[in-house]
Parts: sequence; C-alpha cells; structure tokens
Amino acid sequence: KDKNTILLLISTSVIFGSSSTYIGTINQIVSPLNIVGNQVGYILSAAVLFGMTGSAIGATVLHKTKRFNIIIRTLSVLTLGMLVVNLFAALTGNAIFLGAAVLVFKMIVSPIVPISLEYAIELSFPIAESTVGGFWYVFNQGFATFESIGVDQILEWKNTKDGARLTFYLMISVQIVAMIPLLFINSFCPM
Repeated sequence: KDKNTILLLISTSVIFGSSSTYIGTINQIVSPLNIVGNQVGYILSAAVLFGMTGSAIGATVLHKTKRFNIIIRTLSVLTLGMLVVNLFAALTGNAIFLGAAVLVFKMIVSPIVPISLEYAIELSFPIAESTVGGFWYVFNQGFATFESIGVDQILEWKNTKDGARLTFYLMISVQIVAMIPLLFINSFCPM
C-alpha cells in the first residue's frame, strides 16, 4: 500500500511539475523561435480555461469508470505525446499551431492533479488527506523548481533554436522517466 502511494506521488508530481515548468518558461523557450510574448500571453490565458475543462472531463470519467490506474497512465502518455507535438509546433514558429498544441496539452495534463491526489488519498488510507496532498505539492513544486533551473541554464547557454530544442528534449526525457513508476502501481481502489 505505501509503495504504491510513494510511486504515484513521485511519478505524478514529476509529470505535473515538469508540465508546470513548461508552462512557466514557455515564453523563454519559444522567444528564439520568433514567437513573441503577447502571443504567448494570449495562449496561456486561454490555457487556464482549457485546463479547468480538462479537469472537469477527467473527474467525470473517473466518477463513471473508477479506473484510477488506467486514467492516470492514459493521461501521462497523452501528456508526453502532446509535449512532442508542442516541440514540433514550436519549431515551426507558427504561434497558432503552438497555441492549439499548448491548449490541448493543458487540457490533458490538468486532470492529473485532482485524479492523482484522489488516488493517492485512496491508496494511503488511513493517512490524513491533507498530509498526502501536502507531500504531493512539495514534490511537485520541488521538481518544478529544479527543472526550471535546468531550463534556465540551457537557455542561458544556448538561447537559440537549438537551445529551445534541447529544452524540449529535457522535458520529454523527464516525462518518460516519470512514467516508469506508474507501471509498478498495482492497486485498484474503488472510490
């Protein structure tokens, strides 16, 4: 029981922390690709609404199916896929293509938060919900801070199209590694 909770907390907090890094540093990442700040600002404003919509859809699907493992794994794979699409969209330099990719990315990654927290709470019973949630947020913010430093270092070293590409490669690699613990969670918890 404890192993499953720890694996879930580590995996999903790294996935969401990495995604937070991307959303938080997107302007720095895409500026060498001639996508300017006001375009990114509009995209990120709309991304909030898309994230809320994705979370509502994710919660509805979870409520109907009660399949935590499948939903978390599916969202993780889709998040990785959309991060790759974001790489290609950014490299085109087309703000509309990137905007659409970011919006879909945010719609897919946002449900990971409530679903993984609910799953971790179910897995870790009788540990207090606030304790589990606190650990998840500490892992998430800690990793987001660590990866943001890495992104900043890459872009300071090479603030070019190659630097943007390396940044995406870092985030994609992190997502792949973070998905591995999800394969070892073997508990199904009905709500």
